[in-house]
Amino acid sequence: MIYVKARPECITCIMDDVIGAAKTIPLDDSSMFQLIREALSALSTSYNADTFPSYYITKVHRILKHLARKSILFEEQRAAANEVGMRVRERLRQRAQGLSGAERFYLLARWAIAGNSLDFRTVGTGYDLSLDAIEAMLDSYASRPLVRDDLQGILAAVRSARRILYVLDNVGEIALDCLLIEEIKNQAPCAPHVTAAVKSGAITSDAIYEDASRVGLPGVADSIVTSGSDTLGISYDEMSGELREELAAADLIISKGQANFYVLSEPVDIIHAQIACLFTTKCLHAARAAGMEVLGPSAVLLRA
Repeated sequence: MIYVKARPECITCIMDDVIGAAKTIPLDDSSMFQLIREALSALSTSYNADTFPSYYITKVHRILKHLARKSILFEEQRAAANEVGMRVRERLRQRAQGLSGAERFYLLARWAIAGNSLDFRTVGTGYDLSLDAIEAMLDSYASRPLVRDDLQGILAAVRSARRILYVLDNVGEIALDCLLIEEIKNQAPCAPHVTAAVKSGAITSDAIYEDASRVGLPGVADSIVTSGSDTLGISYDEMSGELREELAAADLIISKGQANFYVLSEPVDIIHAQIACLFTTKCLHAARAAGMEVLGPSAVLLRA
């Protein structure tokens, strides 16, 4: 495993990400130039190979939130994502009827991974597609072979776990995560306690408690904790005490999204659990860190 610290080439993605987000708001030209100046200034004094890429994306998006004078950006897109996620979930629930055991788990896990691709920050489509088109797009992701497929090992870890921490990622996909969490509790004979973690503050398309509540997560997970901050990926420096406790107590951590993979790929003293990362790789740097040479949907069991 290669730990996913920033590379020189990551700088272009960081700037493209925040400029693309600013166009969506949209910022006027004067504010856009100010954003670029402030982002470049912040990066020029801190950018190095010792920190995760998600740290820098968080830094520039916080500048964007400050300039936009809003704590939650992309509210319409976020709400639309949750609505379409819930509608796709009901169709998926029907498709999964009649399945059981490993077959049902693998189906719902693949759809949870597919949901990670439906990110309005990266797919460039927003949520103007019809429900049929979105379901077809997700179906194409869920049907393709995983680039790395550790689902058999992940299922074995689920079946032996007693305390599971499920770290959520984006709005929209969290509706599909609900189905997988339900199935996780059905698969484990020892009825594990499943805690879900969401962000304390909105950043890009990451889910907060209000999103989790909207899609019904409180009725599925045994408990929900908040991260303590608005960082992309969890942050050991800014995390809440309750998240730190759950990371230490879990014997299995299931993590969604590339930013969380960045952070959890590096061993830390407080975590003694197996870690399963369900995500779609968006760059070769992250893919190679997980032992892959191509991009795509992935289920990675980091360590036993």
